[in-house]
Amino acid sequence: MKRVVMLGLLAVSVIGITMALGYLPWGETDPAPKPLDSHRPEAGDPPTQFTKVEFVGRKGGEKQYQFDFDIVFRTGDDALVTFEGLRDGVIFQDGEPAYNIVAKAGRWLEAQDNFELEGDITVTGTDELILRSQRLKWDGKDRIITIPVPAELTIDDIHATSQQMEAHMDSDRLYLQGDVTMWDGEHTIRADEVIYDRKADALYLIGPSEIDFLTGKTSR
Repeated sequence: MKRVVMLGLLAVSVIGITMALGYLPWGETDPAPKPLDSHRPEAGDPPTQFTKVEFVGRKGGEKQYQFDFDIVFRTGDDALVTFEGLRDGVIFQDGEPAYNIVAKAGRWLEAQDNFELEGDITVTGTDELILRSQRLKWDGKDRIITIPVPAELTIDDIHATSQQMEAHMDSDRLYLQGDVTMWDGEHTIRADEVIYDRKADALYLIGPSEIDFLTGKTSR
């Protein structure tokens, strides 16, 4: 009888110690494990980081752009995407690839389909266009490329430099502003502003301008 009582007290003591340590809740048997809570970014949390990301944008069923990034930082509300290493970016025109873009970094506002690029930007086009600058803005709604800093451009065998540039893709017009210099094998043009209408194959010089004509080995 004493042995039975001692075993009973020992069992009660073991159960009490186990409960006190938190292995068995008071008044409950061994429960099923609870699922881990998923963490949602709170206000002020650092953005989520992704590597080797591809973004594809469509409008009216047609592909508008496709970007491949090394690193992407997305904010909690998914409104702003910051990226590094744009290895291969493509802008489409009439459903076909028209321009390729590479850059060091940038930002993309998804809700407005706008993005900005920074650092060693190079844009090449299927029409032999080459554009280099350190900053570039893309307005997806109006399909306009804006370069608010000095840039270099080569297109249609014409070379150009200016302090600012705009490319209106739908109208196929280029707007160059500030210390514009354009040259080919026969002419050198200097002007405050130049509009190049590629569809009409016309140049419009605005403000004080001068044109040097190369005749033989001399220019005038």
